[in-house]
Amino acid sequence: GLNLGDEAILHSIVQSLQREADLLIFSRDAADTRSRHKAKTVAVRSLTMEQSREVVARLDVLIFGGGGLLFDEEAELFLREVRIAHELRVPVVVYGISAGPLRKPHVREAVREALEPCAAITVRDRHGLQLLQDLGVQKPVQLTADPALLLQPAALPKLRELATRWNDE
Repeated sequence: GLNLGDEAILHSIVQSLQREADLLIFSRDAADTRSRHKAKTVAVRSLTMEQSREVVARLDVLIFGGGGLLFDEEAELFLREVRIAHELRVPVVVYGISAGPLRKPHVREAVREALEPCAAITVRDRHGLQLLQDLGVQKPVQLTADPALLLQPAALPKLRELATRWNDE
């Protein structure tokens, strides 16, 4: 997403899964994502539909998340790979997303249709939970914390140095 919040969410997802799975990250800026997260990436918005289909076909599971992905202006674009995964029978897990605003009837319908077949759906706020229920998503939707809350804080080297010096004196 090219912003600090999305980077924090992605970092926590990568931290959680990196040791368990061979990750492929769909990114707007694949080179930047690859250098930050030391993972395989694909520049998702530069792929044709057929190229995207080829990439999705190689996945064991597609994790769709986290962050604010489902809103009127871009929901259908973000859901492209989800729809492809459903066509190819690749399980989809919706992970820690936000939803809304979704005012356009055709977008609301597209979101409902794309989420209904998902293996699991989690949202990071009550508004998203209520909205998906209001859209008619029958699949159980779980309320969870924002994935960024899973981040492990980095050590502060300067404070550590000061503590070492203080202890030595």
